[in-house]
Amino acid sequence: MVLPRNKAFHIAGFARSQAQVTVNIGQNCQSAQANSDGKWVVRFPAMHDELVSITAKSAEGQCSVQNVHFGQVHLLAGQSNIEYQLVDDQEYNQLVKQIKKQSAYFYNVPKVEYQNADGSVIPEDLARPQWQQVTPETIGELSAIGFYMLQQLLHDFPDQVIGIVDCYKGGTSASSWLPQSVLKADSELKATFIVPFEQQVTGKTAVDFKKELEAYQKKVEIHNVKLAAYLKKYPEATLSQAKDTVGHTPWPPPMTPKSFLRPGGLYETMVLTIRHYTFNDVVWYQGENDAPNPQVYPKLLEALILNWRDLLADRALPFYIVQLPGYADEPKDAWAMIRQAQLEIAQAVPDVHLISISDTGDEHNIHPASKRKPGTRIGQIISGLQYSDTPFVFKVEIHRERLILFVNHAATVRETGTTTMEVCITGKWYEKRVQLTGRNEITIAKSADENIESVRYAYRNYPKLTLYNEQDLPVAPFKIKLSL
Repeated sequence: MVLPRNKAFHIAGFARSQAQVTVNIGQNCQSAQANSDGKWVVRFPAMHDELVSITAKSAEGQCSVQNVHFGQVHLLAGQSNIEYQLVDDQEYNQLVKQIKKQSAYFYNVPKVEYQNADGSVIPEDLARPQWQQVTPETIGELSAIGFYMLQQLLHDFPDQVIGIVDCYKGGTSASSWLPQSVLKADSELKATFIVPFEQQVTGKTAVDFKKELEAYQKKVEIHNVKLAAYLKKYPEATLSQAKDTVGHTPWPPPMTPKSFLRPGGLYETMVLTIRHYTFNDVVWYQGENDAPNPQVYPKLLEALILNWRDLLADRALPFYIVQLPGYADEPKDAWAMIRQAQLEIAQAVPDVHLISISDTGDEHNIHPASKRKPGTRIGQIISGLQYSDTPFVFKVEIHRERLILFVNHAATVRETGTTTMEVCITGKWYEKRVQLTGRNEITIAKSADENIESVRYAYRNYPKLTLYNEQDLPVAPFKIKLSL
């Protein structure tokens, strides 16, 4: 187990109703009374011990946790690309032969989809969660993104113990990770998520839900048969090429009252289980499944950040938002809109940082098999030894015959290929070649009579990024409306 070094933290548990509980960590002691449900929580001041044990006592008995370390603790959350396990990464077979036992530990939050009134959960066969040390035997269960992030952090902080808590579930909207009360409080979020959910489940019987599920499973089966036939006919084709012809796997499945996709579902069954834990920061990698409703993503993402900070009792908890990779999805520009929302929230909300991986990805595979580059970049930015954010354009100056774009988190900006940006003039978009100054400025030439309304860069679902800072961090895709 890993607790954050030099940061106050909480310890929580269960006891008999109204029982007095005393918790000892080394020479530190804190007490609390359990509530009527038997829940208790105590708060400890910041510590910097190397290794301790935790003992909780009440009149009924005691329990202990041994080998508790203090170090960095990172919460990794989101959907499938951060859930993607190292065992599925294309480098896993090599890594498992090379890796040694590390001063790092991870904890996978159980992926409970629904909890019944009697306390039983769906699915029923979930393993009992526990902290695990990073070893050749355990790394396959770790998030691949998390593993590569971890290797960078261990490189940058060789004397630190690193802890990772994984809380993710593939195929999910951010609305699954927020309480329904938050979604209902905003009319636009309510109309987008709560109302459709209620319409999909109200008035239906178990037989109705079964029929809908069977129909969906049939669609998936037909898709898989077509995909297999295509790959058999064209064995040299990649999965991306095959899906470009056959189409993507049908998603989402039909909604039910117990679906993990329901609004607020995973907030109730997963997020609340770690509400008393204390983290150094949160890495949020999600947005793919909100592409159908990109216009509400700014509200959704900001609401999630503020709600989780309240829940975790840390109003300044740093969030690192991973800006989506490239993927040729539909609808047009939906992923670009999600990236723009991620950029805007990182600029607007205090202690929110942007990590762009938009120069990675696979045109037709939503789950790229290599996570080394994005994971390493996340680790580099979290370490803060160079920059704490992806470089992005923060100011545009309008001159008579040029625009000057200023990039922060960069001493210089360089090209890896011909760079064009698009400018909007009287409602139409035109490409223009950019010029670099050798500093952190980008220039776009224009005629004196051109009234440019907006400028954008790499603003498409599957973009090509060609601008980087001196640390090989990409300039984030953007769209900026100009004040004329």
